[in-house]
Amino acid sequence: MAVELYRWQKECLTVWKENNHRGIINVITGAGKTVFAMACIQSVLDDMSRETDTPVPYEELPLRVMIIVPTIPLALQWGTVLRRWFPKLTHGSKSLGYYYGEVKSSPDCRFMVYVINSARYSLARHAHHALKAGSRVLLIADECHHYGSEENRKVFDFIRENPDLGGRLYTIGLSATPQNVNFESVLVPALGPQIYEYSFHEALHDKNITPFALLQVGVTFTPEENAEYQRVSRIIRNLWLNLVDLYPELSSMDPPRIHQFLRNLITRKGEGYESADQYLNNIFIRAGITRMAEARTTCALDLCRRMPLSSRILVFCERIDQAEKLTERFQKFYGSSVQCYHSKIDREQRARILSAFREGEIHIIVCCHALDEGLDVPDASIGIVMASTSTSRQRIQRLGRILRKSEGKPLATLYYIYVRNSTDPPVYLSKNSPARISDIRFLMEEKNYIHDAYENLAHRVFEELVVSPNTSAEQIQEVRVCIDEGLLLPDWMLDSADYAPIIQRTQDRHMKNYWIIMKKIAVKAQERAAMKEDQ
Repeated sequence: MAVELYRWQKECLTVWKENNHRGIINVITGAGKTVFAMACIQSVLDDMSRETDTPVPYEELPLRVMIIVPTIPLALQWGTVLRRWFPKLTHGSKSLGYYYGEVKSSPDCRFMVYVINSARYSLARHAHHALKAGSRVLLIADECHHYGSEENRKVFDFIRENPDLGGRLYTIGLSATPQNVNFESVLVPALGPQIYEYSFHEALHDKNITPFALLQVGVTFTPEENAEYQRVSRIIRNLWLNLVDLYPELSSMDPPRIHQFLRNLITRKGEGYESADQYLNNIFIRAGITRMAEARTTCALDLCRRMPLSSRILVFCERIDQAEKLTERFQKFYGSSVQCYHSKIDREQRARILSAFREGEIHIIVCCHALDEGLDVPDASIGIVMASTSTSRQRIQRLGRILRKSEGKPLATLYYIYVRNSTDPPVYLSKNSPARISDIRFLMEEKNYIHDAYENLAHRVFEELVVSPNTSAEQIQEVRVCIDEGLLLPDWMLDSADYAPIIQRTQDRHMKNYWIIMKKIAVKAQERAAMKEDQ
């Protein structure tokens, strides 16, 4: 399959070959990691074919490609891409196989896609036999940050037990967030060092992903929720003081280490283990109060109601119970155009949901972690995060679900809903991220929003237009309507060059006026930013 590679893919392929076909690739989600892997396979096939005086057909080359993925849907997605790239090599009973659950293809297949839960005790054995039989092995570890744990690292046993595999083993680690606690001790020895990084900033500069806006929407507890939240917080605070009196070192630990310390304390029934158990239980209870806050659900419903009808929306939840309850609420308003997607739904149904989303029969998918990593979600341009995950890895992965380029998507949008005056972080990404960030407050009783940055700029545009003696009352009303429509959208955050083609191709008179107003607000925003830089 002839595809023109991006600049980074060409550079990375060269670096990988120069590093003896080993290394970990740190590339932002949506920028083309899978295509890069296909190019690596193609390169190895080309090189092997040319090793003799007469080029050898690919189907006769002794190369085995083994791909590790974290989930079944991702395994099937890799299979689809392999068939598209190598139609001849993937045709036949022993050409493309899968290894997961009850599906156990022959390990003699030229291409094998393994799901990690099944690969732990099998892949190393299969790879060892293939190498012993004289084949070369290309091992691709997709979402490789998963494979450093005590159990998952067993897939690399054949490498550790056979250190002298030079020239017969090729390795690639792929991840948008490869660093984990066992990166240096497990992943680097198995796959090689990190040899290339391609960041948000570079991908945006090269226009390989869609620019994105992050709108952080603050909501508040109901009085009843707030009272319960404060009550549980007081219990947590008192238990914490008791634990720190017993174990002063807790005060210098970060949250993951605190949790591990307390779990160990409970397991060995050390001094104060009852307090530790109560502390963790109440942390869980308080997180539930925050996660299920009524304003969070009401805001998500209202945001979807205000989005354009053509929008494809992903709503990210932290737990399956939250996703299912939210889906029930959504379906009362939107019917079957909303579906729930999580790991407990059978594989065939999940495939149907994604297919219907691609075809436009479904407009909203409410999901949990099942869509966080790797899976190519078609044409999604809007994400709504119902609660911030504690790991930056999952935040980046979720953002990646909406960044893939598609026709007519000048800007992707992520709405992050958080509860103000709670343990929810008010910031989803760091200030040095390339996101265009703005903050909004949601007033649940009024079903209204306060968007200071936008409203201040829009007010200046409105004043300039209405003072003109040539502006009619009808035109003033049209300006008001356009400004109201843009309150929750990032349409005023585009690059200045993006507006002219949008305005030119828009046929509807009102929508043309809307984009003209958005451009004027964008100009004001750029003027304000320039003034801040000069100060």
